[in-house]
Order: sequence, then structure tokens, then C-alpha cells
Amino acid sequence: MKTDFRFTEKGFRGIKSMEWIYFHKPGFFTTIQGIGRSGYSEFGIPGGGSVDFLSSVISNYLSYSGCDNPVFEFTLEGPTIEFNFDSIFSITGANMHPKVNDLPVEMYKTLFVKKGDVLSFGKVSRGFRTYLSINSKLNIAKFLGSFSTYTNANYGGYRGRQIKAGDYLYYESASVGDKRIRKAKKDSVDDLLKAGNVLRIIEGPEYSAFESNSLKRFFNSEYSVSKKLNRMGIRLEGERLESSVTNISSSAVLPGIIQVPGDGLPIILLADCQTTGGYPRLGKIIDADMIVASQLKPIDRIVFKKIPYKTAERLSKRLRKHINKYI
Repeated sequence: MKTDFRFTEKGFRGIKSMEWIYFHKPGFFTTIQGIGRSGYSEFGIPGGGSVDFLSSVISNYLSYSGCDNPVFEFTLEGPTIEFNFDSIFSITGANMHPKVNDLPVEMYKTLFVKKGDVLSFGKVSRGFRTYLSINSKLNIAKFLGSFSTYTNANYGGYRGRQIKAGDYLYYESASVGDKRIRKAKKDSVDDLLKAGNVLRIIEGPEYSAFESNSLKRFFNSEYSVSKKLNRMGIRLEGERLESSVTNISSSAVLPGIIQVPGDGLPIILLADCQTTGGYPRLGKIIDADMIVASQLKPIDRIVFKKIPYKTAERLSKRLRKHINKYI
């Protein structure tokens, strides 16, 4: 496939000798993500990072990259990317039907690409977010210790924004070498994704402020994911909740917290959520089930189930053990 070489014009001459990938199509919402920013919440800076952290970690493992390697996170629909160098890559998360030169390729497996190959994606069929890891050093700088993009404040990643059509991203070439093909059993990942989208939670700080009948409706009803969702959170539609307080003093929040604003409809916070909030915190989705929450898309239906803290802790340890296999 012929490449548009306008990138060699003024402004690019200083780096044209580097390896690159070119985005013919950007996808619906494509950003660079990775390990989040820890230790800055007191300054109002979100932790961020990959929404589906497990898929991100597995993708780096399969491509023989370190866990701190930046990955591409695609939402709803993936991009079309041309490579001008040989490399190793892998794809995890939601299925966006990836192809290399129009031929389908497997997910959750070590894959190889040649100079001139085109990697393309379609629309998602299961889940919401897909992760691409490329085994080469991406020529971008960290911001506050992380490669992750935070588009709300325009920092991190590639120029602090989502990828656009016509973007060239540059790499320091890496030797492909003789690499054994790694695979991650999709079934072992799905063991952590429960049928029916049941999200288990533990009680939040303001749990007791909610009326008992309201809580019964919350746990006995289905909620649907609204179209109002992004990397910050998910607004739900369904039974409205009632509590003795509609606002609290600004208090700490983190991904997985379920806030209930004045309209009574719950909000699930995700990776780019604010660091403090003034809405009652009904509960916290357990770590193991944040994998499910990270892949919810509009119209998906979910139910909530409260579990004891000790059970949540045991399941969290199980998840960490699972993640450690890929680090």
C-alpha cells in the first residue's frame, strides 16, 4: 500500500529517519494509555491510565513489552494503522475484529507485522474498549510519571489529545528477534467476567443514608448504561434512589465508587474520575468486577450485589495473583 509521504515536509525533517506508524483512520476515540499517575490526588490530578487495566497488562505481556509500555486504547470502533517497520504486537480487550492487510488476526496472542502492513479494526461486537501493544519504544515523554492521556486537561499521551487521522507516531526501532508466540487463554480472562453483568459492591461511606426500600429496589432492579459515559464515568438509567442527604462535604472518590446525585440515578466512576466529589457514595465496585465495568457500553444492562468486605478482599487478592502472571 502506498503511503502519503507529506510527513517529510518542513516540520518533520528532523525525525523522518525514525520508525513510524501512520493513522489512516483514528477510530471513534483512540488515546495512548498506560499505568496511571499515583500520588497526585491531593492536587486534583486523577490517577487515569487504562480503563481496563487487566487487558492492558496482558497486551504488554503478549507483545514482549514491559508493563510500563504505553498502549493504545480504542473505544467503540478501532483505527486503521500503517507500519513502516517490522514489529511485534498484540490485541486484547473488546473484539473489534482486527485484520492485517484485510486478513483476520487473533486476539490474545503474540502477533507480527512487517513494514508496509496495515492493521485495521471495525466496530466492537463485545465489550467497549480494545488495547493494542506494540513492542517498540514510542517517542513520547511521560507527564508526572505516566504516558497516559488525560484529554480533559490536555496532558500526557500524544499532545494531550486523542489520535486524529493523519497522525504519525514515531518509534525507536526494536529488534523482533526470535520470539515464541505467547497466548493468554481467553477463557481464563472470562472467568473474571461473570455472565449477566453482575457487579459486586461493598458498602460506601454514605450507604446508611439511603432508605431501606430504596436500597431494596437498587439491588433487585436492572440498570441500563446510558449514552452519557466516558473515561470519567458511567451514568445509569433505572430505579431512582432516595437518601437522607443529597450532597456531602467534598470527599475523596476513586474508580469504582458509585455516586448518587440529586436526581437519584447512580454514577459509576472510572479511571479519569475526579479526585473528590460532593455526592453520597453508596458503594464501591470490587476490583475484580471493575473489569466488567470498564467494558460496559450503552444499552448494556447490569445488576448489583452487595458482598462482605472480607469476600471482596479475597477476590481482590485473586485478581492481583492473576495480573502478576503477566508482569
